[in-house]
Amino acid sequence: MENKIVAVLLDCGDTLVDEGTEIKNSAGATLEAELIPGATEMVHKVKRCGYRVALVADGPSATFQNVLTQHNLHHLFDAFAISDEVGVDKPDQRMFVHAMNQLGISRTNYNRVLMVGNNLERDIRGANALGIISVWLHWSPRRSKIPADDLEVPQHTIEQPLDLIPLIESLENQFQLQQRIEIVCHRGANEYAPENTFAAAEICVGWGVDYLEVDVNTSRDGVLYNFHGPELESTTNGKGKIDRLLSSEVDQLDAGSWFNPKFSHQRVPRLEKLLEWIKGKAKVFFDVKAADPKKLIDLVYSFGIENECFFWSSDDEWLKTMHQLDPSLPIKINVKTVDEVIDAHKTYGASIVEVSLDNTTQDLVKVCQHYSIKIMIYHQQKDAKAFYDILEWGVEMVNLNHADAFTKIAQVFYDERH
Repeated sequence: MENKIVAVLLDCGDTLVDEGTEIKNSAGATLEAELIPGATEMVHKVKRCGYRVALVADGPSATFQNVLTQHNLHHLFDAFAISDEVGVDKPDQRMFVHAMNQLGISRTNYNRVLMVGNNLERDIRGANALGIISVWLHWSPRRSKIPADDLEVPQHTIEQPLDLIPLIESLENQFQLQQRIEIVCHRGANEYAPENTFAAAEICVGWGVDYLEVDVNTSRDGVLYNFHGPELESTTNGKGKIDRLLSSEVDQLDAGSWFNPKFSHQRVPRLEKLLEWIKGKAKVFFDVKAADPKKLIDLVYSFGIENECFFWSSDDEWLKTMHQLDPSLPIKINVKTVDEVIDAHKTYGASIVEVSLDNTTQDLVKVCQHYSIKIMIYHQQKDAKAFYDILEWGVEMVNLNHADAFTKIAQVFYDERH
């Protein structure tokens, strides 16, 4: 069975190390210390199960080098986020993101990562704020045991380090049972309403889809819109390209009559307004046609949806710039072969690959699992057999024009298997 949990993050003091046994130098770095009973065996078992492990800890770098080397554990860690090096302490998100970036884990997979720590204020709060699975080691006599608020309430509690192993096994079983394919609504409900309008988005949300695909384009004065284009004639009563019009002009366009006169009131949605409306209703797949990457990133963070979106563009340079600006934001790449999956991982740090049903193979699935990359199958047609085939593959995502039909088939499919 392939692991669904992609990494385990561990605190050190009173999670691995018994702080009551520490011997420190004059600079405050720990020279040596004893481990909590079961800590060594726990780390070894986690590694033997095939999980990547990162240390996310506050303190001087020398402390963790000294103590983990003393107990022959340092080499087992795949990544290190040490406050002395990152420049901030937990629960600052940068500590956790630093570890994730080293491990190549994007925000779409944060909900498949465990953070184990003893400190409610730092470890649990930091993990919960990012959507990471929080595990509280209820061991330390030196830490508060009463959560200050909801963010300090752990999702899971263990009494000793070795309790983590059966917890992981239980979570893996839950993931296997609960994993259902995530549905992306391509250009909104474009069979029932004009694509890339609020009307099309509202129908998709009503179906309960997971993601709305949002094409992003930019007006002459730099306002971001949900519009495919760039030619205005394709879906509006305008002429020319959207980047030739001021936002005040774009806002006046009729974006619905071409589909049906009853949609004449539909306008080209400003991206800011669309994100304000959709937050909490569905996540977003940004298909970027033309947009300043930093401006788009800033907009995403301003609405707090950085854990609820992913990005793609046909412009390779745009994607590279995006990845350089913020490696933690998920990028999707279109692929046909195993080699293209590997290149997507190396070049763009891709966390999702999109592939046609015809090009979905067992070898492609295996290499995606190896790199912790999600697979999204793109299928345009309303085809019941193809929908069943997609579900049988057990991939994480599907991008559809006919999400309503797929949803009905998926419900029957899952009911039959549970």
